Amino acid sequence: MKKILALLLALTMVLSMAACKKKKDKTPAGDTTQSSASTRETSTTETGENTDGSTESTTENTETTGGSTAADPDHTHKFTEKSVTKATCTEPGTKMFACTCGDTRSEKIPATGHTWSNWKIVKAPTEKAQGLNQRACATCKTTETLPTAKIPAGHTHSYKETVVQKADCLHQGENKYTCSCGLFYTEFVPKGGHNHTGTETKKATCTAEGLMTYTCICGDTYTQKIPASGHIWSDWKTTKEPTTTAEGVAQRTCSACKTAETKAIAKLPAPEPEQITVTEAQLQKIKDEFLRLVNLEREKVGVDKLTLNTQLDAGAKTRSGEVMASFSHTRPDGSSFDTVIDQTAYPYTVLGENLCMTSHVGDGAYTATDKWVGSDTQIEAAAAWMFTSFKNSAGHYANMIKEEYTECGIGISYKMENDAIPMFYTAHIFGAR
Repeated sequence: MKKILALLLALTMVLSMAACKKKKDKTPAGDTTQSSASTRETSTTETGENTDGSTESTTENTETTGGSTAADPDHTHKFTEKSVTKATCTEPGTKMFACTCGDTRSEKIPATGHTWSNWKIVKAPTEKAQGLNQRACATCKTTETLPTAKIPAGHTHSYKETVVQKADCLHQGENKYTCSCGLFYTEFVPKGGHNHTGTETKKATCTAEGLMTYTCICGDTYTQKIPASGHIWSDWKTTKEPTTTAEGVAQRTCSACKTAETKAIAKLPAPEPEQITVTEAQLQKIKDEFLRLVNLEREKVGVDKLTLNTQLDAGAKTRSGEVMASFSHTRPDGSSFDTVIDQTAYPYTVLGENLCMTSHVGDGAYTATDKWVGSDTQIEAAAAWMFTSFKNSAGHYANMIKEEYTECGIGISYKMENDAIPMFYTAHIFGAR
């Protein structure tokens, strides 16, 4: 019997070795693949846990490639989905895949788990009997019950709310309401809207807009512009003082970005020219000096002195004003000079007129820097120049020393030249009654 067993064992070992040798001989040289099964890739499955403890799953790849086979070393498996047996709440499903070479494989789909409704009170507890809560699966209609304890005598239910799951844009919420006696029920809260949190992704500057980006936990985003802040200007400071001939400069600076801004400051107004006037007292002194010089000349030639007559003086004053506008013995209205004396009712038998204009009040002509100050020297010089102008003109001199004239009037008016030099207009009227 022992010999028979030893013979059988030896035969088995020989057969095994022969089988191994046969298999090794059929593998091509250089092929590192041992079997088709060892090189197959399987799809991955992700599972997630529901709030009630059940699981859900999803399969990602529906086709899988594998290695070569012993029959065809160049063949690569490419599995495609052929059939699906759906998973239920409690039973897993199956996906079947097949390759063109005839090889197949299967993949399990995890059970989906129950989709429970809210817990509902189907039997309220009493002092004598327990209550009963129940919920049902929306998919398979399976129900689940949960007993609750009896309530104490005289107990009044008072429910306290507890947030089991806060609703957001991805998840529905669940609130649980529990009484001190143990009785409870739940309520689902629908998914809420987005809850964005803002982050400043680009800072606004004085002149450029910024950007605020709002992001929700679900990945939804939107952006909103941040208005430019605008410059924060300092007060204007004068960096260059204005003058009467040049503008000044003022500057201000932004405290945020240090940008500087300048503006012109208007020139200072030119000073008002000094108002040079010849007073009535000064004019009277000129008249007195002029008449003195005339009478000295008349005395030299042996004729009587002239005396001032108020009527002739008034007419001469009117004429001195008129000759500033029209230097002529014809009046501005076209009438002769003697009509002005007619207006004064001077009963003359003979009448004459000398006219003169001059700005000379010294030894030489005025310059731009000269000013009338009404000094005695200037008064004497003005009177002397008037007298000399008349004396150097034959016609005017003849009137000045004419023996028939016994009275006269002297009118002097003026206007300023170059804002400082008076131009004198003199009318000397002679008459006799």
